[in-house]
Amino acid sequence: MPRRSRVLIEGGIYHIYNRFARVAEIFSEGDNVERFLDLWRRAKERDGLTVFAWCLMSNHYHLAVRTGPVSLARTVGYVQARFGQDYNRRMKSSGPRWQSRYKARLITGMAYLGQVIAYIHVNPVTAKLVEDPAAYPYSGPRELMRRTRDALIDVDETLLIYGDRLRSARRNYRRALARISHRLSAATAETPAIVAFLPAAPPAACLQHASAAPG
Repeated sequence: MPRRSRVLIEGGIYHIYNRFARVAEIFSEGDNVERFLDLWRRAKERDGLTVFAWCLMSNHYHLAVRTGPVSLARTVGYVQARFGQDYNRRMKSSGPRWQSRYKARLITGMAYLGQVIAYIHVNPVTAKLVEDPAAYPYSGPRELMRRTRDALIDVDETLLIYGDRLRSARRNYRRALARISHRLSAATAETPAIVAFLPAAPPAACLQHASAAPG
């Protein structure tokens, strides 16, 4: 049966994610993280994306983006295909690198987007890799908390979600991280398996009980 085509909105904001086939920990190998990020930087500039959040775990990734005039399917297809082809060439291997077609969830409303950004950025904390999201090197918090070179996130536009002044926006962003981290920690205490592979989308309870509007 052919796959059902997706309806993607130009200018829509999406939480996109995927993981490697057989849950392979490819982002733990060599310079694969930087190669993947370079592809996203190129795709972002070429296709007019706005990036609000990103996180690469050892076997999967998350991004929150707003699409431009180019279809999101084309953008993600380019990144995943090029990464897989390059990986197979370098490793002298074959076969698909990704478990399945990427997932994309439409985000409606700035308050919800602020919570999804925080959810994406606390992945390493929930997986017990770090205590502070900004200490994890393969994620967006350090780009939002201080200026960094080659940032993938559109920093100014993202911080505006949390406030119109830099200091208060960063403070509200940290509070959002703490709220979502607390909710996810409570969820993992009840369901420890969540740590092995975080759910594809933020658990509804975590978002519903978080502050309705950051800042």
